[in-house]
Order: sequence, then structure tokens, then C-alpha cells
Amino acid sequence: MIHPVMIEFQENNIEEEDLNEKLQLTIFRIVQEQVNNILKHANASYATINLSRQKNTITMLISDNGKGCDILKVKNGVGIINIKSRVELYRGTVSIVSKPGAGYEMNVVFPITDQVVLNDK
Repeated sequence: MIHPVMIEFQENNIEEEDLNEKLQLTIFRIVQEQVNNILKHANASYATINLSRQKNTITMLISDNGKGCDILKVKNGVGIINIKSRVELYRGTVSIVSKPGAGYEMNVVFPITDQVVLNDK
């Protein structure tokens, strides 16, 4: 059963035209997969998606106030494996913080390289 979830999106210093189409699609697919995970597993009422750019990185933080999990005991499903493989294509990192009863937080960091991330201007 799917419960209604309020999802808040925040962006900081992101210009769509700066990101190449492949990275835009990768970010979209990661958000899509993680929102699907939140709807199916978290029993959350609230989630946030925060996309920001610092000098040398693009960071995406997706978090929810759901039931969380023990990340040492839970096996990564196909969705998390897909997210990690998408991020690795950009030499990025994925870190997950969660505890039972304390929500779930996924932090994705993409290093900025002119060849991989940014459109030529």
C-alpha cells in the first residue's frame, strides 16, 4: 500500500543548461528510483530532495522521515545497486545513513569535470 508523501525539492546554484543531458538524465533516474523506494518501503510522510552545486561537486541529498533500516543488515536491492552503478560512471560516491525508526538519507556526490559534467559554453 502506498501512503501519501509530501516531497520538497530544493536546489542551490544549479543551472540546468550547465549540466550535460546525460548527467541530467542520470540525476532524474536516481531521484526516480529513490522516490520509488521511499513510496514502497519507508512509510514516510515527508521527503526532501536537495540538489546543490559547490565549486567542484554536485551533491544530491534525498532523505525521508520513514521507518528507516539497519543498513548493516539490509541487502542492497536492485534499485540501490542501479543507483550506485550510475553514480560510479561519473566517479561519484553514494553514502547512506539510516537507523530503524529514524528515516533514511542518501547522499550522492558527483565530482565536476568539464569533460563529464558540464556543457561547453
